[in-house]
Amino acid sequence: RFVKLYGLCFSKSDHVLLVKLMYQLAVTQNNEFWVTAKFAQMLAFLLKKKELLSPEDLELDWRPLYNLYDGLFYSSYNTIGMLMLPSNAEGVIKTMIRACRPYFPLSATAEILETVRPMMCPFDMMMQRAMMYLELFLPTHLPPCQAHQGYQLWLDELLG
Repeated sequence: RFVKLYGLCFSKSDHVLLVKLMYQLAVTQNNEFWVTAKFAQMLAFLLKKKELLSPEDLELDWRPLYNLYDGLFYSSYNTIGMLMLPSNAEGVIKTMIRACRPYFPLSATAEILETVRPMMCPFDMMMQRAMMYLELFLPTHLPPCQAHQGYQLWLDELLG
């Protein structure tokens, strides 16, 4: 309510602390989905203006987001219909992940590739899942001086 009323008019340190709080609340396991969705929407709103926070100011781990996405959309409960999610569920979580992606640590690209590579068999349905993970989680907007820790790790492999 405060943010809707006053906007993002608070100090950078308060902004970072609020983002970290929303992040922890959003990735908490075993929440009702509507609670997770509210925190995810608020987190995406707080990270919307990239000029207010740089990756040097804030670092968010990608693994809890991966576990949340995997648990919600690829769990055995979801595939047999025991986990009922609203129609906008995937969009809300994807928006949150895309908003958090610029703040992943530099080591995230190598870790994501290490996690997703075993799924990349072109003759298996897991390939579609692997491509979704790469699309959502790979940090692609790194400065050129950090390219060796970013796109250079996967560009030749995926396009070659």
